[in-house]
Amino acid sequence: MRHSRPAMDARAAQVALVSEPVRRACRIIARAVRSLRDPRVREHVRDLLRYPHPTALSRSWAASQVRSRWRRLVAAGLCVPAARTETDFLALYQPRAMPPEADVAYSTGGVAFGPELLAAPGAHASHHVYPGGLVLHTALNLQAALAIRAAIGAAGAATVALDDIIAAQVLHDVMKAHLLRWRPDGHPSTEPRVATTWLHHILILAEGLLRRFPARALLAIASVHADPSVDPRKVAGFLHAAALVAGLDPGSTQLLRAIGASGAARGPGTWVLALRPSTTDWIARAAEEVWRTPSIATLRQVRRALRAAARQGDLGPDWPSPGTSAERWAQNFVLTMRTEFTLAAALPGTRGKFAEHVRGATEDLQAQRLWPRQRSSDLRPRTSR
Repeated sequence: MRHSRPAMDARAAQVALVSEPVRRACRIIARAVRSLRDPRVREHVRDLLRYPHPTALSRSWAASQVRSRWRRLVAAGLCVPAARTETDFLALYQPRAMPPEADVAYSTGGVAFGPELLAAPGAHASHHVYPGGLVLHTALNLQAALAIRAAIGAAGAATVALDDIIAAQVLHDVMKAHLLRWRPDGHPSTEPRVATTWLHHILILAEGLLRRFPARALLAIASVHADPSVDPRKVAGFLHAAALVAGLDPGSTQLLRAIGASGAARGPGTWVLALRPSTTDWIARAAEEVWRTPSIATLRQVRRALRAAARQGDLGPDWPSPGTSAERWAQNFVLTMRTEFTLAAALPGTRGKFAEHVRGATEDLQAQRLWPRQRSSDLRPRTSR
């Protein structure tokens, strides 16, 4: 797992920066962040958007402790003892304090977005798999969560804390920017699974424990990947793994107080928590599910349509040869500029309407000198002269 930002990630960030949908998503997120009432939570969220790395986590462990924490995860049945997973896990704990002059790729309304965040995909293989995808996914989830909260409030059914809703949606996937890197073939790297979920989820929970996030916000973040009222043992597993990753005792009163729960360790592989789920936690999960499935299906549909249009010669002479890594990058960049939903909306119409959208994105990227060349090795970031 590499923590330096290679050429592919730099180019991905540059493309995301000139995408109006990505910039619009940043503005949506920034508006929500500014509305956070708790100044401590607001500052943590702002820090993580600018520099999306587990800085508190990397400072908390000496190198000699890392392997023993890994072994505790395996012993607790929370991680498969695969060599690659262990290698990835150990690589996380290189010190990564935020430098005083950390890069800012885009800033709006006083909220800064780092280049790793803009470059990151929404996932490594399923939804929003293109530069800027993470920001777009976050904004969609956030809007869905706020809409559900508004509907519940209008019905007088429950009072839902705004801070917890915003923190859960803005932060739940932020560690993907730390873990996922673009490969030369146009696909992102993968990440290990821990406690039945992906490592990025455990990392933000561990970081939140060390940064002393409020209990309700922390449980809301945990709930994005599972509803604690439906599957409390799964959510308990997330928090147990996060405690081990953070170097905390899962049964300690410090941790239990941090997540607002009571419980006890009962053997090496279990941790029983009396979680106190709320409507907020259900909303956190529901917002994730609202967009995830249609995003996956729509992205697949658009990639198939792009390949078919390329083979029919509809995308113009500058479109790379089908099946090449350059074509994959071209698809990624067009998706960044137009999104899968806009492109899919053109598919029911004429073939020419879809191709027109794609050629428009191509021309925009060419004007910025960001269009991928035929050889993926030529995908280097621009340098200012």
